[in-house]
This record gives sequence, C-alpha cells and structure tokens, in this order.
Amino acid sequence: MGLKWFKAAEEESEGEDARHLLGRGLPMPGRFQLLLELPPVPWDVQLQHSWSDRDCSPNMRVPGGLTARRLPVPDSTDCLRGRVGCHRGLHVWRVSWPVGQRGSHAAVGVGTSRARLQAPGYRTLLGGEDGESWAWGLVDNRLYHAGKALHSYPDVSVGPFPVPESVVVILDSDEGTLSFMVDGRYLGVAFQGLKDKTLYPMVSCVWGNCGISLTYINHLPGQPLTLTDLCRCHIRRILGEHRISEVDSLPLPQMLKNYIQES
Repeated sequence: MGLKWFKAAEEESEGEDARHLLGRGLPMPGRFQLLLELPPVPWDVQLQHSWSDRDCSPNMRVPGGLTARRLPVPDSTDCLRGRVGCHRGLHVWRVSWPVGQRGSHAAVGVGTSRARLQAPGYRTLLGGEDGESWAWGLVDNRLYHAGKALHSYPDVSVGPFPVPESVVVILDSDEGTLSFMVDGRYLGVAFQGLKDKTLYPMVSCVWGNCGISLTYINHLPGQPLTLTDLCRCHIRRILGEHRISEVDSLPLPQMLKNYIQES
C-alpha cells in the first residue's frame, strides 16, 4: 500500500481538478485551504469584526451579535459595512443571508470607507454607483464595480447559478483579489487589482426585515507559506475529508502523521 496508494489517490485528485467542473469547485489556492484548516477565531474576535452599528445606512439596525436587520421602509437601497477594514494578509468571512429575504438586488462584497451606504429606489448600490466598492449580485449572478454590471460570476453558460444562504468571502489583500465560495465549492477570482486598499465587508439590500449575519472566520498574515505547510495542505487536499484517517497507512514517521491529521 503506502506510496503506491498515495500516488493513485493523487492521480485521481488531479483528474478531478483537470475537469474543473463547477459542481466540484475550482482548484483552491494553498493559502486559502490552509486558512480553512485552522480553528475559527474566538467569539470576541468575531464580534470585533462584525457589522458596524454606526457605519451603515440609517435604515439598518445592528442590535448586537453578528446579525443586522433592515427596517421595512419602501423605495430605499441600504448598505452595511463591517467594523474592521483589511489592508494586508488573507481574510475570510461568511455572510449568511436567507434566500427568501433577498429581494431583487441583494449583493455581497467589499468597499472602502467612502463607499455609499444609502440611495433612493431599488438598485444594486454596492458596486453599482462608483469605484469605491466591488460586489457579487446574488440574484442575477453579475459582478458590479464602478457603476457597471460586469460579466456573470461564476463564469458558466448553463443558466442562473442559485446562491445558497451561506456565502464565504475571500479577500487576499496581498494578491489584490476577491473570491467567493459556496457549499464548499471555490468559485474562483471575481475581482483583481485590490492591492493597497483598506476594504471592509459590505452588503447591499432592499428587503424589509431581512436578517444578514457576518461571521469572521480567520486570517493569515502576508507572508509565504512554509514548505511544510504546503506539503500538509497538498496531502490533505488529495485525501479529502473522508479519507484523512488513512494517513496512518502512509510510510511516514508518526510525528508527520500527527501533523497532517491536525485540525
């Protein structure tokens, strides 16, 4: 077994990646995969990175905790901004937004401290007004920036892409990219050119009484991964969650087996 089995598993995994099927997601960057394997930040850090109760539309309420709600006011589009901006490193957070509470112009993304927070009427305000924000429209699957509706995301030609309740947002401030993940599927880079900007988690909504939660997951500092980390990440990706226990069958020292299996 041993190395022969491991090589067979690697060839199987590479065949999966080569197909690049959206149903399985695109190949995940190593730094992002490593971050997801780390324990989530403590509750107090999540609260520190939650929605701002001051830096938001007057029609939004942040009563405490991680969930904000929009007042049931007509003819208004309203935005929320997170409390903490990201300038360096890799940052990942989750936006939980019930599908039935999105309405016609729900959008998730990032923006600067100058991004507009409220506008009359119903529109995609985040990304759809100026160059201060970048957004993914959850209803029409379009990307928005600088007042323009850009191409569809993810880039598929099979019709609408149903976005589930939970959306994972990945901001790599060092590479200057914004990506998304849903249902464990990495969808690829949505925006580039975001280096040297301080960006905040943001959403844009129109649905009265909608509840939108922001959960900060973790971050990695802006430095290259060690070779040890890269190897561990690669082995865990090849095995997958359902075969991680089979590390014990590999011809490796027990210390390495323990390191690979660490959560």
